[in-house]
Amino acid sequence: MLRTLQRRSQRRELMDGSGLGDAGLQAEVLADLAEVNRLTRTHEPVLQFLRQAWSELPRGRLVRVLDIGCGQGDLLRHIWVLAGELGRPVQLCGLDLQPHTVLAARMATPPDMPVRYIAADVFKHQPEDIDFVVCAQVAHHLTDAQLLALLGWLQRHARVGWCVTDLRRHWMPYLGFRWLARLLGWHPVVQVDGTRSIARAWTPAEWRRLLLQAGVRAEVRCHLPFRLAVCMRLDRHAPPNLASQAGPADR
Repeated sequence: MLRTLQRRSQRRELMDGSGLGDAGLQAEVLADLAEVNRLTRTHEPVLQFLRQAWSELPRGRLVRVLDIGCGQGDLLRHIWVLAGELGRPVQLCGLDLQPHTVLAARMATPPDMPVRYIAADVFKHQPEDIDFVVCAQVAHHLTDAQLLALLGWLQRHARVGWCVTDLRRHWMPYLGFRWLARLLGWHPVVQVDGTRSIARAWTPAEWRRLLLQAGVRAEVRCHLPFRLAVCMRLDRHAPPNLASQAGPADR
């Protein structure tokens, strides 16, 4: 690992500042981020988790899914398609802190997809009857304390299970992303924040340390390309998942 990646970076991302207050600029950046997610199959770990978890539920059972930090809503649109393929009735809701982001998600979502979007601080939000909570590409924006608080929130509010996916800090995507972003002409904010995001991400070993600190027995898995999924089943009829043992390749 590069020396600069030996420790998690604390450098803020441009998206986390106040410089993207313009709704048009915000929508442009979010559209490019959705394209990044599509090309790098960012949402596949969440879809795999839901596909497996739903297969263990009674057929025809309505499932309610909340997406924290929903961005442009692309993950929820993928979940809607998956539910249609599996014949699973769903209620989908996206939550994001920024009102401009919620507006962009509503505009990007076809009217025949009844996805509800709300602007709110997750730590002040008290959802009712949420079966699954998903959270993609958000954890690296948080401090250690905020992530620990999020894990506690997930444990309290998800009735059946939750899945957090994020980047994995590694030298290969750190060096390669900037060239890919320039080649494809993504917005300069995406080019800058992409490498900062990777530098701010946790390694599998660091995730397991935080889970131990939070007292959460979740499973940590590596996914290609350089993604991590931290997932937990909470229903009382299934045995709890145990945290995976870290191997040399996961550190």
